Amino acid sequence: MQNLQPFHTFSLPAKAKKIIEIHSIPQLQQAWQDCLAEQLPVLF
Repeated sequence: MQNLQPFHTFSLPAKAKKIIEIHSIPQLQQAWQDCLAEQLPVLF
């Protein structure tokens, strides 16, 4: 699990299985398919 606190301004602890940085449409499409296959929630 990765800590999400550097990515938000709330004082609440939060963890994520994956943090993905996207730089292109093909990367977004692949990440989306991977998350669907693993049944992971997606937040933007």
